[in-house]
Amino acid sequence: AWLAAFLLTVLIEGALFLTVLGPTRRNGLAVLAANVCTHPLGSWLIAVEGLPFAPVEAGILVVEGLLYRFGFRLRWGDAFGAAALCNGVTMAVSLLW
Repeated sequence: AWLAAFLLTVLIEGALFLTVLGPTRRNGLAVLAANVCTHPLGSWLIAVEGLPFAPVEAGILVVEGLLYRFGFRLRWGDAFGAAALCNGVTMAVSLLW
């Protein structure tokens, strides 16, 4: 179940990120790196530790925004706008799934 959720997250966020910021190799690596860094921990915090969904997702948004900004040198607005869009959509999908 975790692997399916991870792959779905990468597919959805990847499609959104590349559509909004452009289909470059750097952007593809950025969205993949962000999800590799945050998805396992976020899933564990929610499923195993029982932390509430919304605060964990808020933390993921911040971490991914900072990764996009400093790790991939996106502008502040692009970094946090993309993180908010991608995580908002996948959060909605996960609540419906």
